[in-house]
Amino acid sequence: MPDDVIIGLFAMEDVEEDEEEDCCMAVMAAAAVVSTVSIMRAASYRKQRQRSIWVRPLYQRRSQFGAYNMVMAELRQSDSEMYAGFTRMSVDDFDTLLLTIKEDIMGSSRFRMPISPEVKLAVTLRYLATGKSIMNNKNALTV
Repeated sequence: MPDDVIIGLFAMEDVEEDEEEDCCMAVMAAAAVVSTVSIMRAASYRKQRQRSIWVRPLYQRRSQFGAYNMVMAELRQSDSEMYAGFTRMSVDDFDTLLLTIKEDIMGSSRFRMPISPEVKLAVTLRYLATGKSIMNNKNALTV
């Protein structure tokens, strides 16, 4: 096929006005279908991601019944040797390290109570001391 015939096939000047309107309508309809499908996909993705529980009730009562707040506070006051066995450092060393890094690990949230820097440090030290998973230590300390 000669080049001018190929170019003529795609040139809009050879297309009548009705066919041009039909072509534009088809393009607009295809765009509407594509946008509708993408909106529906986004909505279904959001539905899948919605959680039924924002904070589990167990963790809402962390400050009252959490293992760190109950056990570690008692160990800290009455049995510094066992506290050192848990954190692998003395109470004074723990406090010194906490003062050094407290600003860096402090969290803030308007929606739920963040985990305190003391608990974060205790979980990290326990992880480093035992080599067990973070989830194992988190569950053991009710964090």
